[in-house]
Amino acid sequence: MHGAFDGTDTSSGLAPEQNSANGWSLVAHSPAMRKLAALVEAVSRSDCAVLITGETGTGKERVARALHARSRRSHRRLLAMHCAAIPPTLLERELFGHERGAFTGADQRKIGAFEAASGGTFLLDEIGELERHLQVKLLRVLQEKEIVCLGSTDPIPIDVRILATTNRDLRAEVDTQSFRPDLFYRLNTVELCVPPLRERREDILALGRDFLLEATPSDEGPRRFGPETARVLLTYHWPGNVRELQSVIERACLLCRGPVLQPQHLPPEVLNTAPRPGAARLAPPAEPEPPVPWRNPVVPDFREARRRFERDYFLQVLAGASGNISAAARAAGLSWKHFRNKMRDLEISPDAWQALASHSLYSA
Repeated sequence: MHGAFDGTDTSSGLAPEQNSANGWSLVAHSPAMRKLAALVEAVSRSDCAVLITGETGTGKERVARALHARSRRSHRRLLAMHCAAIPPTLLERELFGHERGAFTGADQRKIGAFEAASGGTFLLDEIGELERHLQVKLLRVLQEKEIVCLGSTDPIPIDVRILATTNRDLRAEVDTQSFRPDLFYRLNTVELCVPPLRERREDILALGRDFLLEATPSDEGPRRFGPETARVLLTYHWPGNVRELQSVIERACLLCRGPVLQPQHLPPEVLNTAPRPGAARLAPPAEPEPPVPWRNPVVPDFREARRRFERDYFLQVLAGASGNISAAARAAGLSWKHFRNKMRDLEISPDAWQALASHSLYSA
């Protein structure tokens, strides 16, 4: 459970593939995750609010921490709080803090999480669980960049970047008035959608190998997946996403006494979805990575694929800079003239980025 000042990663969303700077990188062999990683890189350069969406267990918190690690605030801690883990009355105190005498038992001033995170990044995990009266107060934080702690009327300025995660459909909750529309659009400057594991099968064995390395005791030799085990892992539909994959690998390591994980080390629900003998099955995975199928019915040529990527990238940089071309050019490491010429070549109008404020970056 996240406390108000939690600086540790409790999510098993994505395997901890190390990078040279800080260790917060993403396993991204699939097209969907490569696209997400590129967006994280672009958006990290700004201070805009980011809404990270996806099913339970996909690794939303890992994406948030990767985003923070690449930002100008990376020298400060990322503080995280789970909105459903603390009762609403206590959550308000944890978020905003309180003055001495604000309520019975408040014998000293308490600094809230927003104030403590000033200068860094604050992650609101499962923002869809936030009570409506706290939604109003959070909206003020986003708009005014200040807080008022309990028992006081004096505003306190803060400098903090807000990230939020949710496994809910907040657009639907806005329609049913369960979530404030003004807060949704303030949070949703940019939306990063983490795909479920069933839509990124090219990442399964890479993630599995990382979890296998973590779960193997240090006094034992390296372990690997047998060919049939790899086929089963690639075939299973993973309703629990990456978190379920991690649990399955940990269980298999407890049962395995040799260097190779075999199908009998996997739980029954995973084995029951494996191909029957004689049925069509996935080909044995190539070493070191499984084959990467192209999911589109028509494969674009290289120039068109590069143009699509560049256009997505420039739109994300513009969104991160709220449409300011000079700031976007600096973020991309380009001159203003070069950036403006690329916009013309890619047929990007100056206000095209605004569509990202209300649509997922993964919408068709």
